[in-house]
Amino acid sequence: MMSLQRYEDNNVEYYCDSDIEKRILTHPESNSDLKDKVESTYRGLKNPYREAYLVLKGELLDLKGMADALSGRE
Repeated sequence: MMSLQRYEDNNVEYYCDSDIEKRILTHPESNSDLKDKVESTYRGLKNPYREAYLVLKGELLDLKGMADALSGRE
């Protein structure tokens, strides 16, 4: 959170002549719950590698099931 504040402070200083009212992410009135929003978004993210692993595992199980079914018919 501190790096976000530092980043925005640097940009406000450079682009807005240090006008604190121009802040967007760290403005004290508009985003008092920004930390909660960021944490809830982070908790909602899924690991794409795990999701790909589960999809591929399911496909392999489907193929194994089809192969077992075909070998059972012969």
